Amino acid sequence: MKRSLSWVLVVGVVLGLGGCDRKGRDRKSPRQPATFAAWMPSGAAQAWQGTWSSRLTLTLSGATEEAGDPVALDIRRTTAIAFDGVSEHTLRFSVHAPCAVQFAQPIKVEGSINGGTAYHGAQFVIDGGRLLVGRGAAGYRKGKTAVVCSEGRDAGVHILDENGVCTTWQDWFDRWESKPQTCTWSRRDGKDVLTIGTGEWAPELIARGDLLESEQFADHVAEGTYRRTADFASAKAAVVAGR
Repeated sequence: MKRSLSWVLVVGVVLGLGGCDRKGRDRKSPRQPATFAAWMPSGAAQAWQGTWSSRLTLTLSGATEEAGDPVALDIRRTTAIAFDGVSEHTLRFSVHAPCAVQFAQPIKVEGSINGGTAYHGAQFVIDGGRLLVGRGAAGYRKGKTAVVCSEGRDAGVHILDENGVCTTWQDWFDRWESKPQTCTWSRRDGKDVLTIGTGEWAPELIARGDLLESEQFADHVAEGTYRRTADFASAKAAVVAGR
């Protein structure tokens, strides 16, 4: 089974669901394309509220582990407090797409991008009221139509419509841009599989009812890479213990 490429923060470029302003300036998430509305799960933002043991990359040098470094999160409305084991960071939280969230982190370094913002993300689906979070690729299906949020080479939001037309939407700094994409349904071991794009690193998502999950995403869910905690104190203690 193929595994999706990990999302990497590149200064000065937004790769689908993350990055920073091309001039190092903070910016608000652009208005979502109208096609997102039909796929947006009810109560998505509310489902994220509370405290989490998670993994994020909160430095420009990159994560020390594939999924990011251990971080405690306290999400309240559109603000998230992230604790990395040493310091607390105030991030702006938003549901960026029907299956992806975004955390905006102010950049504090010397040079031309000082005062800008870095963007970090994760994928999610809501399964019978339960929020499942991971990295890789995840989404929903309605028959042969689908929406998928992915990381890696072709990071973005991919929508397959009723006519079989597949479109990838990517957030480039201050606007969403679209491009044609190849989305292919197949069968494997008695299950429907949706492949986004072509080539060795093309994400493959296995259908589980109306949910679509890559192997990487499913592994993160099973391993509890992102999990709720009783309170912020216990989430912070877990991060310190794991350092």
